Amino acid sequence: MLKRLALALLIIVAGSAVTAKTGYYRWVDDNGQPHFTQKPPLDRPSTFIPTGRGYSDDSVNPPYPPKVPAKRADSGTEPAPEKPEKNKEFEVLPDKDPARCEQARKALQNFSRGQRVRVKDDNGEYRVLDSEEQSEQMKKAQEAVDIYC
Repeated sequence: MLKRLALALLIIVAGSAVTAKTGYYRWVDDNGQPHFTQKPPLDRPSTFIPTGRGYSDDSVNPPYPPKVPAKRADSGTEPAPEKPEKNKEFEVLPDKDPARCEQARKALQNFSRGQRVRVKDDNGEYRVLDSEEQSEQMKKAQEAVDIYC
């Protein structure tokens, strides 16, 4: 019996806490100074200002007018010409690819060791890359690592 009474009392107290209004009171003193308190004053009129959570209410927070830069006194009625927007180009990078990443890292490692690298030319014969070609291939391998890894 006592447990049921305690449970009922707990539900009533929790329910009243959930349904309680949240906000503050605004009132003005004898000097015209506004004050904000959580409890209304007993001897003067006050206005309850509700506070909400999670969203804004346009009736409480009216939308602000758009910000327009002030005109200078010496400026004419014509607005200043707009500056042309710079050509913005965006680089689209491919998705990370573990297989290509591993291949590029191995190639970069081989070039950094100073190993001789043979490539097949147009005739189907193998030839060894000279130092300039190796440095160029090493740069390409580094770019591939940056892209795919």
